[in-house]
Amino acid sequence: MRWAKTPAFEALRFSNFVSGLLAGNTPETLERIATGAWWLHFLPMGTMSVLIPSSKHLHLAFAPANAIWHTLRPKGSLTKVDFEFEDETIKIIGANKIEEFTWKQLFDTYTCVQCGRCSERCPALQTGKPLDPRALHVELRAHIEEKAPLLDKIKAAGDKKPEFTEAEQAILDDVFSEQFIWSCTPVAPVRGLPCIQ
Repeated sequence: MRWAKTPAFEALRFSNFVSGLLAGNTPETLERIATGAWWLHFLPMGTMSVLIPSSKHLHLAFAPANAIWHTLRPKGSLTKVDFEFEDETIKIIGANKIEEFTWKQLFDTYTCVQCGRCSERCPALQTGKPLDPRALHVELRAHIEEKAPLLDKIKAAGDKKPEFTEAEQAILDDVFSEQFIWSCTPVAPVRGLPCIQ
């Protein structure tokens, strides 16, 4: 009997065993057992929902929204860098501080599963260069959380930018080394990553 070794048959055998244990109980006892089983299921799930914000499982909350807001451009396409500045006082190309990232770039750091698949497939890391894509997301997320209170103060000040030496800490100098950043080179899109970027 080939069907006797299928997972469906094994599940049926287990459910028959459990129903045999429950047979003969009063409805009140069965209701108490059902309530206990519900709480036995709910408490770990409730605990997990409290632990998610401070754990590596935070991507469970952010990944669905990131899938909705992912770019419709072809994978691996680069955006044109505009070197013509309308305002001569602003000459920022790329991002050197948290304030210079787009909301989507910052959001992407929270959808990282921290599985390391991007690092395994990174040609720069495979050739011995210091770039580690997983570390980029993990350390950038930690940097965001460190700077968030200072950024709130800057936003509250409005046009008057308060003097914060800590808020001016540059990612290039203090979070990542210059060698780390410049070892990145554009490559074809990496397939097999768990979350849409």
